Order: sequence, then structure tokens, then C-alpha cells
Amino acid sequence: MTSMPASLLHFNNKTHRLMYKKSLRDIVCKKGADMRTHPHLIKQTIDPRLINEINKRTQSNSEKLSNSDKLTYINDNYCEITRNYTSFYGMNMLSIVLFLPIVILCFASVLFFIYDITFNFERYLDTWRYRADSELMLHIAYCAIFFMSFVFAAILNYFIFAPRHYPIRFNRKTGKVYICDYILNDMSHKSTYTFWWHYPFYKHTKPEYKEYDWEQIQGIAFFAQNRHSSYSTIRCIVYESLDSTNIIDTFNLITTESAIDALHMTNHKLWLWINSFMNFDDEFLEKSINTAPGIWGREVNWPEDMNKKSMLSSMDEYIL
Repeated sequence: MTSMPASLLHFNNKTHRLMYKKSLRDIVCKKGADMRTHPHLIKQTIDPRLINEINKRTQSNSEKLSNSDKLTYINDNYCEITRNYTSFYGMNMLSIVLFLPIVILCFASVLFFIYDITFNFERYLDTWRYRADSELMLHIAYCAIFFMSFVFAAILNYFIFAPRHYPIRFNRKTGKVYICDYILNDMSHKSTYTFWWHYPFYKHTKPEYKEYDWEQIQGIAFFAQNRHSSYSTIRCIVYESLDSTNIIDTFNLITTESAIDALHMTNHKLWLWINSFMNFDDEFLEKSINTAPGIWGREVNWPEDMNKKSMLSSMDEYIL
């Protein structure tokens, strides 16, 4: 069995930024000769030797593999992990505080403009007669404000109706994975413009629920940084089939500050934990439950059909 990757870091004395010391190719496997640009995390299960290696690198003495406090439910058929991030709630609250006054001001400005035209129509005509250029610019400005008010209202709507967390269910008896994603999570990867049409400000947004085979999914580790922060992410790539190189979807599994991930190996622990669970290797898995996966937000209600399928105990039941 391949040994765990070392998450060695070093500090640049000049910039004090955390940088990875080892290349990703030291910690990943490849999927086919034509997939050199897509390094995948190894799908492997935990054993005592790997636990000892993790303990040495994280300076701990745990006998079980941690689930990084992401496990919200587990039984012999399936487990559910959360992808709640503290930054999500802070961003939601900040966005509501920021966009709510903007939306109110935009709509109030447009209503005042319409009111002024309606009850001072003669003055409005005189203004057009003597200052047509200025009045035209004013109309263009109010049209822009009117349009932006709908855009800001839709964004505000998104943050107000955000779910409490973003769970994923892994059913090892059927080999299926069920994902709850919110509509803007991957907005940059999807049809940005259709969002405003399908989810206007007066219609609350809805999570997206997806189902894939575990064999279709591969994990990729990313590291990113800017002047203010750095973080590491495991993003799951969904392929069309086990042998295909066509990507049909992607979703985030876990994102952690790079310093925390380097110190505690949070991301790799969760990836190993999920792989071990799906391989029916429970002996060395910590099964402590996170009973409060979210601070605030809408409760997550899985679609009835998907909820039933995610709990099945055999592939025969799934086919029926």
C-alpha cells in the first residue's frame, strides 16, 4: 500500500507565506497516460501503519482516523458528511447587510422617479424640451439602476435562503454518492446568465441534488494563496464512467486554511476516512458525530426519492 503523502511546509522569511515544499506528483496517482494534467489523490484505506505516520506528522497519538469533524450521520449502509464553513456564514451575513440597503435604495430611487413623472408631467415635458440631453442621460441612469436592483435583489435572495450546510451522502452498499449543492456554489462553472432568469428576486433559490457512482469520482488537491490568506481544497471530479476522461461535474469536498491543513492534515484525513468507509474498512475510523453542522439557514430536505435511495442496504433494492 502506498504511504501517506508528507505535507511539508516552509516559511519564506521575506514574505512569511506558507508554501508547499513537495510537488503534487509526490502525493497523487494518475488516471491513464492521457491524464497527466489531472493528478488524482490515491483511493486507499487506513491501516495502523498509516495512522502511525499521520500521528508522527501531526504530533498526535490517536488510535482512530479523524473525520475532521465533518460526520453528521453514520450507520452500516451510509454516512453523511457536512461541508459547512464558518466563512460561509460570515459572508452570508455580510452580504445581507451590504446588499439589503442597496436594494432598498435602488427600488426607492426608481419609484421616486416614476412618482415624479406621474405627478409632475408638465414639468417633465418642459425639461425634455429644453434639456433633452440631460434628461436622456437621467433616463439611462435610472434604467441602469432599475436593472441593477433586480441583480442585487437576486443576490440578496440567494444569501437569505441559503441552506444551513451542504451535505454529501456516501452509500457503500450501493456504491452511490448523493450531493447537495447550492445554486451559486459553482456559478463560475455553469450558465451564469440563466441564473437570473430561473431564480429572480421574488422566487427563493433551491439546492441542487445530484447522484453519482463512487467509481466515477476522483479527488484532486489544490493549494491557493493571495496576499491575505492561503487555503487548500480537495475538489472531486466526476467522470462520465470509470474508464472515461470526460468530466461531467465537479464539487468541493473540503476547504481548509493551508496552515491548519498542514498542521493537522485535515483534508487528507477526511479523504482517507471516506475511502475507508466506502471500502467497508471501519476498524480504525473515528465515528464521532457533529450534531450542529450549521449556524443558521434553511434546513436541508433531501428529495423523497433520493432520500430513500441514499438509505438502501443493497444494490438489489436500488434496482427495484
